[in-house]
Parts: sequence; structure tokens; C-alpha cells
Amino acid sequence: MDSSPILTAIKWTLIVFLAGFIGYFGKYLGKILIAKFHEGKSRIAGSDSLDSLDKSNKDFSSPELKGKTKEELELEKERLKLEKKKLKLQKKKLKIKEKDKDKD
Repeated sequence: MDSSPILTAIKWTLIVFLAGFIGYFGKYLGKILIAKFHEGKSRIAGSDSLDSLDKSNKDFSSPELKGKTKEELELEKERLKLEKKKLKLQKKKLKIKEKDKDKD
């Protein structure tokens, strides 16, 4: 066989690129199929999506927030998110303190 090393290198490079291309789009197709499967599953359950809509609308349906502008509602939503993060951080710190206390 009289094949040059350059042709062999080019052939293997093309094989690797082709495998990467197939792998990438195979993974992408898999994600699409899984998303469609979960979408169909959530339609069957139905009530889960309705519950999440009710929860998201709860914060803004209170009487104290009626009549406020969109910007004010967005600011209130941000404030609530930050407050939730702050509480989560405090809870985490307490958990760490308890863990350190148990070690001693």
C-alpha cells in the first residue's frame, strides 16, 4: 500500500469531525425528544401547570398591589426574590453552624 501519511491524517480528521457532528446533533435531537415527551406528560397531568400558574399569580392578586404600575409590580417581585434569597442564606448559615457544633 502506497498511501501517504497526509491522506491518512486527513481521512482520520474527517472521521473525527463527522463523529462529532453526528454526536452533537444526536444529543440535540435527544433533548428535543425528551422535551416533547415531558410536554406531553405535563399535558396529561394538567393540574400541575395550572397550580404553577395560580402560584405565580398569587403574589400580584393581593389587594395591596392592585392599581400599581407594571414597573412597581416588577420591583415588588424583585424585592420578594431578594428577600427569599436572604432567608435561604440565613438558613444555610444556621445549618453550617449546627454542623460545626456537632463536630466539636
